[in-house]
Parts: sequence; structure tokens; C-alpha cells
Amino acid sequence: MVKKVTVAAIIVIIASLSVAALITVFVAGANDYSDYYNKAWGDRIVEKPFHKMKSDRGNDLYVGVVRNASSQYPATMSFEHVQTQSDAAKIYTDIVDAAKSEGYMSMVFSSSNLKSDLFVERWQGTTSLNYLHVTYYYNEAVNSWLVYKYDLQFSD
Repeated sequence: MVKKVTVAAIIVIIASLSVAALITVFVAGANDYSDYYNKAWGDRIVEKPFHKMKSDRGNDLYVGVVRNASSQYPATMSFEHVQTQSDAAKIYTDIVDAAKSEGYMSMVFSSSNLKSDLFVERWQGTTSLNYLHVTYYYNEAVNSWLVYKYDLQFSD
């Protein structure tokens, strides 16, 4: 269990840095960011390429599966593009509430790990074999609010 928590803590840091890197290199005006998401990960291996689809709410949603080069565990990553902060906040709250009702327990880190000028809100939770990171933020380069979800499924 300690190994899984340690791995999860490392993944939190990597996921946070990856999101920050994405924000700085978006190209404004593009209609489809699939190619961008597939090339943006540096030290990660894209196991299932990102593809653009529509979310249940009708928003552009990019979904792919990535794995850290030093890990055997793949993670599903998604970025939902929304128009307003209130839309992003509602989707974020819905995802977090659903995760808690499915048995995810909130992870507690030092406040410096959770605070950022970039993210409006940020939540991380675990079950015995799962890790989930959800956040939302505004990206000026794409003139859109993004709801980011990082879903890691551990297996024995």
C-alpha cells in the first residue's frame, strides 16, 4: 500500500507539471488538438492516441491513454473544453462527487502541493487500486476553460 501511495504522490507531481507544460504551448485558433495532445507528453508514452469527441454535455473532449516511461500503469487523460468558469466548476464538482460516491477517498497533501495560480480548484482521490486527479483552469491560448481528468488504474 505504501508503494502505491508513493507512486500516486509521484504521479500527482508529474501530472501537475504535464498540465502546466500543455498550457504554455497551445496554439491558438486550432479546431482539433488531437495531434497536439499526442505529441505533448515528452517522458510519457501515448498508448492510445488522443482523439476528439463530444462529451455527454456537447463539449469538445480529448481523451487518450498515456503511461510514464518508467511505469507499467497507463492512465486515461481527458481535457474537456468549456465556455464558462461556472460550466467548468459544475463539471468538476460532478466528477468529484461521483468519485466520492464510488468510494474514492480524498488525498491529503501539504497545501503547497494543492495550491497553484494556474488551477481554480484541484482534487485528488484514491481507492485501493485507483488514483484520480481532477482540476479546471482557464487557458488563454485556446480561449477556453478546461476540465482536466487523470484516471490511473493500478493492477496487481
